[in-house]
Amino acid sequence: MTKEQKFKKEYAFELLKIAEGDLETTKVLLSASIGRKENICFNAQQVIEKSLKAILCFLELPVPFTHNLDILIDRLPKGMTLNGSDNINELTEYATIRRYEEGTFELDADDLKKAYELAESALNWAQKTCVK
Repeated sequence: MTKEQKFKKEYAFELLKIAEGDLETTKVLLSASIGRKENICFNAQQVIEKSLKAILCFLELPVPFTHNLDILIDRLPKGMTLNGSDNINELTEYATIRRYEEGTFELDADDLKKAYELAESALNWAQKTCVK
């Protein structure tokens, strides 16, 4: 069973601010000519994770202590849907096992662009959902 906790509603805005910074980092990494491509996917995953957790906080629902995006999506109320969520859990691996593997998976420009776009979409959706 996944441990979880309820946070104050205001914490949602702190998570969104952190997610904004993670999205900027992802954008910078996209244009880098050196470094691990996996880090782009890791940061994109972090943006999505924090965005989903921000929504849960804002709705005053328990937040599971997990990096698994499917678990977080499943905790959203019925009817709330994140665009692209069908394939989004593929990014979960970059917050877990792929963080410790050096370049064993081929990532092309399209994969990296898609990861960034999923992160950007998730953050925008969360920002529109969590309105003061």
